[in-house]
Amino acid sequence: MVRKILIVLILLMVIAEASRATLQLQTVVEGLDRVTFVGHAYDNRLFIAQQTGEILIFSDGALLPTPFLDVSSLVNNGFERGLLSFAFHPDYASNGFVFVFYSNLSNHATVARYQVSAANPNAVDPASATVIYGVDEGSGHYGGQLGFGSDGYLYFSIGDGGSQNDPECDAQNPANVLGSILRIDVDQNINTKPFYGIPVDNPFVGMGGMPAEEVWSYGFRNPWRFSFDRMTGDFYFSDVGQNTREEFNFEASDSTGGLNYGWKAMEGTFCHDNNMPPSNCPVNTPVCDSLDLTPPAFEYQRSAGNCSITGGYVYRGSIATQVYGRYLYGDWCSGNIWAAAENAGIWSSDLLPINLPSVTTFGEDDSGEVYLSNGSVVYQITDTDRIFANGFD
Repeated sequence: MVRKILIVLILLMVIAEASRATLQLQTVVEGLDRVTFVGHAYDNRLFIAQQTGEILIFSDGALLPTPFLDVSSLVNNGFERGLLSFAFHPDYASNGFVFVFYSNLSNHATVARYQVSAANPNAVDPASATVIYGVDEGSGHYGGQLGFGSDGYLYFSIGDGGSQNDPECDAQNPANVLGSILRIDVDQNINTKPFYGIPVDNPFVGMGGMPAEEVWSYGFRNPWRFSFDRMTGDFYFSDVGQNTREEFNFEASDSTGGLNYGWKAMEGTFCHDNNMPPSNCPVNTPVCDSLDLTPPAFEYQRSAGNCSITGGYVYRGSIATQVYGRYLYGDWCSGNIWAAAENAGIWSSDLLPINLPSVTTFGEDDSGEVYLSNGSVVYQITDTDRIFANGFD
């Protein structure tokens, strides 16, 4: 009987301690130069992209002295330009392919493929560089995210070109790919131009090239960060607003794409341009509140210090269990970090007890733990029990 009572007391103490655990940001590595992305190569290394053009490796508690990749001589960095993200091929262990997104010296958004060195797993072979996609991006709003979906295809985001109010209506013009998310098959044409293929189920295949067959969805201002839920394959993508609203969007893993998310007619659910059609847009462009436009899953207003959304990840790690299964995202100005979830088609979002002004990116490691950076420091989302008991490992 005494033994049973002791067991019950111990369990109650464990539950009480867990309830007191509070989310924290724990420093992983600092002294960095304008971090734009954090990711992994399906192992225990953490890869960190700097806007200046380097991908660094953090391994066994320290930064390696030599970058994994250095494209600084190819990159025009500054403002919204530079090395913006990377993605390792799902079969990286066998083919060694890594893809990078950067703005080149002519300000073209560029997707390039590299292959890891046969002699050094911590470095790419610079001679393997192959540009597979490029588009003139104008002054800004590069988008810049790369990511492989659960379907094995490579997705990447392109912004509207950068001028206020999208004066040429590029995000609604089917004659270009600005303001879009694209989807390509990098396992086709590996050694021959264009070094990729078009998935046969892309939504605009066979429609005469307007929109381009690479386009998955469109109507974005600046889709800076997106991610896929590693458990369900669901697609989350944020779009930075202009004056009033910040938003994230959601597509279930069985989505067939082809959706128009509304910019510049709509900014979130706000009517940004109520001309018919919106100014300088093609005559058939949907107008405000049209049923042909897809509203965001969730939005918040540019108030109380908020100004620019940074999209994150659905948390699938084992440390910060308080937010397991919820979509984490933040705001660049206020530093607020939220956790969102959907129930019966309705999204709700809770402000978390962590804050990071100038949050430039989220990241994820191979085990599903989530990271954030303000450009100079990479942090891990953890909790007080983890910090005080074990520290980062």
